[in-house]
Amino acid sequence: MEYTDINDKKGKLESDLVILAPAMIASKDSGELAELLSIDLHETGYFQEVHQKINPVSATTDGIFIIGSARGPANIIDAMQQAKAATGKIFTQLIPGEKIIPEVMVSEILEAYCTGCQTCLQVCGYDAIYFDDERGISVVNEAVCRGCGNCVGSCPSGSIRTKHFTNPQLYQEVKEAIR
Repeated sequence: MEYTDINDKKGKLESDLVILAPAMIASKDSGELAELLSIDLHETGYFQEVHQKINPVSATTDGIFIIGSARGPANIIDAMQQAKAATGKIFTQLIPGEKIIPEVMVSEILEAYCTGCQTCLQVCGYDAIYFDDERGISVVNEAVCRGCGNCVGSCPSGSIRTKHFTNPQLYQEVKEAIR
């Protein structure tokens, strides 16, 4: 078989079988959709799963699943397996009579101490915090917050804390851990 490579160099190749597969690149609009859905993009431009081995079809935002060529180049068999995995995850959350329990470990901002510096907006990986221009303070959207604590540790005024974790409770946990 004769061929011409990308440098217009001609050559000959002896083979029994040739399989042509076009190169795949991520859609140029992936970034806009990722921003809209608050999910991560891989460095290749495809959508990023939570964990490649442990949770390969879930996005970082609950209820959003990434399957097939949205994760990267995939054949039909892999896409079907991923679709079945996502379907199974959805069905386990739709059991009649069961309630989806929201995360209780979320951040809260003590309005009286918030200086409006907006440092928390920059460090929140879930886009769970927004700035209220009228009041001049940051506000946590508890439905989106996952309680990672990035905002708590970065707040210069100390006005953010993790709900249900008071300073005496945290102190006691640290004390017990170092015993």
